[in-house]
Order: sequence, then C-alpha cells, then structure tokens
Amino acid sequence: MTVTSTTSRMPPYAGNGAATAFPVDIPFPAADCVRAILSRPGQPDADLVRDTDFTLTGAGDPNGGTLTFPKAGSAYGVLAAGEHLHILRVLPLTQERAWDNVDAIDAEEIEAGDDRLTMIAQQLQEQLDRALVFPATAEPQIDPAAYSAEVAAARDAAQTAQSAAETARTGAETARTGAETARAGAEAALAATQAEHTAAVADIQAEGAAQVAAVTAEGDAQDARVTAEGNTQDARVVSQGDTQVARVIAEGDAQVARVGGSHAHDDRYYTEGEVDAKLAGKSDTGHGHAISNVTGLQTALDAKLAAAAQAVDSDKLDGMQPATAATANTIAQRDASGNLTAGILYGTATSARYA
Repeated sequence: MTVTSTTSRMPPYAGNGAATAFPVDIPFPAADCVRAILSRPGQPDADLVRDTDFTLTGAGDPNGGTLTFPKAGSAYGVLAAGEHLHILRVLPLTQERAWDNVDAIDAEEIEAGDDRLTMIAQQLQEQLDRALVFPATAEPQIDPAAYSAEVAAARDAAQTAQSAAETARTGAETARTGAETARAGAEAALAATQAEHTAAVADIQAEGAAQVAAVTAEGDAQDARVTAEGNTQDARVVSQGDTQVARVIAEGDAQVARVGGSHAHDDRYYTEGEVDAKLAGKSDTGHGHAISNVTGLQTALDAKLAAAAQAVDSDKLDGMQPATAATANTIAQRDASGNLTAGILYGTATSARYA
C-alpha cells in the first residue's frame, strides 16, 4: 500500500456523553501499532489497553479503521463532556526483515518496508513537533536538560505571578465591593438621619404650636372668667344695695301708714311729736343714698373688680399679683411686645398652630 497521509495521529475527540465509535483515518499495519490515551480534567492521562478498554478494526487497511470505546467491562465509562480521546500510530523502531543476496526480491515486501519507514518518520516528526527544539544557530554547549529546567522554572514563576495577580485582583474586587457596600450603607444612614431630623423638627414645631395655642386658650379663658366674675360681683353689690334701699323705703312707708289718720292713742303708742322725731331720721320716699350712707358698702365695693377692668389690671383675684416674667404664684401677663413668658405649661391640646 501507499502512505498518502502526512500525519501519524488523529485530532483529539471531545466527549459528549454519547459517542462510542471513533474513526481512525490513518493507516496502521497492525492493531498493536495504535495507542489510545484518555485525558480528563484534574486527573493524570490514562493509557487505554486494547481489548480491555477498547477494540480496534482496520489493521492493514489503507483507509484506516474504527476504535470503539469503552469496551464492555472496561473500568472507564462513555467519553463525557470535558474529556478527550487521543489516538496515535506508534510503531516499534525495528527492522525485522533480513535479506540474502540469493533471495528473490519481492516488490510488495520492499513497499511494505518503505511504508513502515515512512510511518516511523511521521511518528518521529510528530514527537519532534511536541518537543522543545533549539534554533539552528544555538550554541552547541547548551544543555537541553538545564535549558528545559530554566524554561520550567520560568513557567512556574509566571504561573506563580499570575496566581498572585489573580489573588490581588480578587482582593481588590472584594475591597471595592466592600467599599461600595459601605458607601451604600452610609448613604442609607444619612438618608435615615435626614428623615429623622425632618420628623423631629416637624414634631417640635407641632408641639410648640400646640403649647402656644394651649397657653393662648388658657389665658383667654382666665381673662373671660375674671371678667365674668367681676361683672357678677358688681351686679351682686348693686342688687344688694337696691334691695337695702327698697327695704328702708318700705319700712318708712309702713311706719307712716301706721301713724296716719284720725284716731286716738293711749300711752302704748307714740305721740305725733315722737313719731315726727323718729321720721326726721328717715329718708323721703323718692330719695337716693350715697355709698357712704350704706354701712360697709364702700369697703365691699373696694374689694371688687371694676366693671370695665380686666384680670391683668387687678391684684385682688385670690391675692395673686400680675407679672410679665415667669414668677411663681403670679398671674401671667403679656409684656409690652405682646409676648407671654412662662415656665412649663401643662395641658391637653387637640389641635395647634404657630405663627
């Protein structure tokens, strides 16, 4: 046969959890010339064993054959997502045909030998393609092992640096998230504080308005009570004075009636002269009395509030004195500016307002 393919391996097959038949589109002279490797994330590569883990057809066929994996009873399952199957042609680097000068030359044997050498050359090239190769101008004294160690060390250092950078980036992102969270918390706290401040100001204003309204209402009520009480006392004094005057006039009229007319009196009655003497000390029917003529009247009136007076003008209400300052046991009085000064005001308000 001829070897028209230029490769000695198949592209890796990616698992999908279903496929079990994998084409081998490269010629291979015998079944033991095919190597199958299973690669899995986070695990070492596994060399699969023919007739234990997989079966193979197509040995000696120029078009190749088919590899079936897994074989029934294998320790491995169907190729899963993330897993890969690698199929390579691997021939032993041997030459097992001995030629004698007297042997007949068989063209097919020569062709088979050429095919084998070509496959070995492709196999070696595939390995070189995966190897670290120095340029043609490299110094001959370069130690490949030492050079590989330096490359591995550089790789490890790069991976360490990358890991540190990723860790630092993660830390920075965490710090940024924390800062953003803290800022959001601060903004929320500020908004809550502003809302509480606004509510507190509104409460203080409402309470102040309620207290002002309560003080005003109480002052007006006290003023009205004092005025009403003064008017009542004034009316009572006038009424009592009128009653006393009427009683005196009635008594005089009754006495005059008793002594009038033509009749005789014995010594049990007053004589005319005696009656006249008595009447001389009485007032006429149509007369008036000065306040001074009524015993105790002036003193009683002096203790009362004038009809046109106001509570704040009087110091005769239960002995209380008016005051514009917050003085104990006094009557609250507005000052020249119309302001009312007091200590603590107690009361219950159903509504309030302030200027």
